[in-house]
Amino acid sequence: MDKYWIYSCCAVLKTQVLQTGSGGMWMSEKMPLAGLEKIKLVSIAESDEILIQGLSNPEQLKQNIRACGLDINDFYYYWVQHQVHVCYYKGYIFLDLDPRDTDLTDLCQNIKSIDHQMIDAISNRDFKKFFAVADSRIAATLFMNVFDVIPQEEKYQLYLHLKSLLDDTMFDLPLDFLERVNKYKGVTSSRPFADQEGWVKVYTGVKEAEDLNTSHPIWTTDLNIAIKAALDPWKTGDVLSGLIRAEHIQSYKSNDPYRRVWAKPRDIKDIDKIILLDIKNIAREVDVSYVKFHYQNYYRQLKEEWFFNPTGIHAVEHARRVLFFTITLSWLLGMDDKELALLCRMSLLHDIGRNTDGYDNLHGMVSFEKAQNYNLITPEDEEFEDTMRFIIENHPLTDQGAYDRINHYHLPPREHWLPLFHIFKDADALDRVRINDLNPKFLRTKAAPQMMMLAHQLYQAVELDHIDL
Repeated sequence: MDKYWIYSCCAVLKTQVLQTGSGGMWMSEKMPLAGLEKIKLVSIAESDEILIQGLSNPEQLKQNIRACGLDINDFYYYWVQHQVHVCYYKGYIFLDLDPRDTDLTDLCQNIKSIDHQMIDAISNRDFKKFFAVADSRIAATLFMNVFDVIPQEEKYQLYLHLKSLLDDTMFDLPLDFLERVNKYKGVTSSRPFADQEGWVKVYTGVKEAEDLNTSHPIWTTDLNIAIKAALDPWKTGDVLSGLIRAEHIQSYKSNDPYRRVWAKPRDIKDIDKIILLDIKNIAREVDVSYVKFHYQNYYRQLKEEWFFNPTGIHAVEHARRVLFFTITLSWLLGMDDKELALLCRMSLLHDIGRNTDGYDNLHGMVSFEKAQNYNLITPEDEEFEDTMRFIIENHPLTDQGAYDRINHYHLPPREHWLPLFHIFKDADALDRVRINDLNPKFLRTKAAPQMMMLAHQLYQAVELDHIDL
C-alpha cells in the first residue's frame, strides 16, 4: 500500500469535506449538508444566546466540551422543526449529541472509532465502507468532495450504489455535478476515462528524441509518471502527449501504479512535445540571477524554530521549495517587487502554524496568528497585511471556499489580490509531488503546468542545497 496515496487521500477527505461541503461558509455558520441543506449550522463558539430545552446555561455546554479536550470550534447548533440540536462536525465525521450530557467520553470514543474506520477504508480503497461508516446526512457532500480521489472506474458505480441506498432528499446532487458523474459511466478497470468524443489523453517520457522512432515507449494516463520517466541525471529527456481512441487500447489496468496504456504505436495520434521547464534549461526562460538573489535573500530569514516539526513534510524544506516556485512564477508572470516580496514572505510563513504533518484544517489561521505573535509581520508587509492574512489563512481551502470568505477581509480590488492568491496556491501545489498528488488540472496560472518537471527535480534533489542556488 502506497503510504503517500493514503496520506494524500486523508488530507483531501479530511480537509476538503469540512471546507467545501458548506459552500464555503466558515466557522460561525455553515450550510454543509445534503439532507440538511436547508438547515444552517451555527458555531457554538460564537453563539451565546441560543436557548436549549433542559440546558439552563449555554456556557455549561462549552465547559463540558472543553473538559473532554475537544475543540469547541467543531461543535454546532442546528434546527429541525423549530427544535435546537447540537452536533459535532469535523471533516467526514458528523455526530449528534445530547447537550445535557456532562460526560462526553462516549462521544470522544465514537469520534476515534469513526476516524479509525474511515482511515482503514481509505487504506484499503474501500469507498463503499467509507460511506457506510459516514452519516447519511452528509453522504452527498462527502461524495462531491472526495470524487476526485475515487478511482475512475468506481466513480459512477459508487454513485449508483449510494443512490440505491439513500432517498433523493439525502442524496440530491446538483445538476452540473451529475453531468460530471455521468462522464464516467463507461469507465471500467480495463478502460480509462475518455473525453466526450472517445479520445484518451496519454503521456510518455523518452530519454532521447530518437527513442520514439527506435523503440516503443510506454504510454501512461498520468503526466507525472511520464515526467519521472524522462528524468535523467545527465540529460533530461522529452515528455510527449498523445491521443488514442478508447476502443484501440489493448490493455489497461486501473490498479497499475504506472497507469500504463498498451496499444499499437500507430494508434497513438497527435503526438506532441510538452514544453516543460527543467533545472538545466531554466535559464532560457527565467533570469536565474533574479531567482538566486531573491531566493537567497528570503531563505536566510527562514528559521527552524518556527516549526513544530522542522524536518516534517510541511516544514523547512517544503517552505524552501514553495519559495523557489513563488519566485520563479513571479518572474514568469511579471509580478512587481512589492508583490514578489509579499509572496516570498507568505512562502516562509504559511505552514508555521501546523502542529502535525497529518490533518490540520485550521493551520492557515494559526500560521497567521503565530506570525503576528512572533512579530514576523514586517513593516513592508503591513501595507498589504489583509491580503497576506487572507491568503495565509485560506490557503488550505479550495478556491471557492476562500472566495466565499472575502467579506471577512478588507481586500483591495480583485485584480490586485487574485493573481497573488493564484500564484501562491500554485507554488504550494507544485510541491505536492512529495505526496504523489500533483494534478495539472487544478493549477491556476498559465506558467505553473510548465514547472511540473522542475517540481519533480527539486523534490528528487532531497534538499535544495544540492542544486546551484
